[in-house]
Amino acid sequence: MPWSGLLVLTESFFPKGGGGRKPCHGHDGRSQFYSLVESAKASSQHPLLKRWVLKVLKRSDLMVLEFSAQNGVTCLAGVRERDAVRKIFGGGYRVVGKSLYGVNTTDSFVSEGLKVFYDVLDCVSGVELYHPQSELFLAGANALGISLGELKLLLVSLGCEFCFNAEEIILISFSGQARFYVPESHEEKDLAIVEAVYIGVPGL
Repeated sequence: MPWSGLLVLTESFFPKGGGGRKPCHGHDGRSQFYSLVESAKASSQHPLLKRWVLKVLKRSDLMVLEFSAQNGVTCLAGVRERDAVRKIFGGGYRVVGKSLYGVNTTDSFVSEGLKVFYDVLDCVSGVELYHPQSELFLAGANALGISLGELKLLLVSLGCEFCFNAEEIILISFSGQARFYVPESHEEKDLAIVEAVYIGVPGL
């Protein structure tokens, strides 16, 4: 897809192993997560948070993951083979044919909210998450479905260096990379919503 707005992180700006909030994926931690969402719904007046809360409460298949410099996302610690990855993310996936420039087929999970990429050896090489079906946490803070301005503030608060290019894809060779997709950044600037993120998964 045309990545017209992009933020790039590399593993050197995150502590090894991620840290912070324990991720919920599939049904793990769902009761606690939705309890927190209900609390936010009752107390927050922020329009962006209200919109995110309403979307979350309407979904029963929300995928919530946490960034890890060592593993891409924390739940992939020690896991790279395709069959094992499928077990972690659960059923309901479909196999997507290899693209023109791809090296293997991909798996799409949770109503297209998560796509997993594999190398020629059938080991995971990256994951892509889409708002509103998925959420990605950086040191305990959500980074999907928020505004570009809020994402910038979050990265600064975490001491992360990042670059932004509103016209082309920026490819980084470092493992543990994260690329955020902000398609409306040309028109809406810092109010544009972060719609997707690609995270490279380093080999073991």
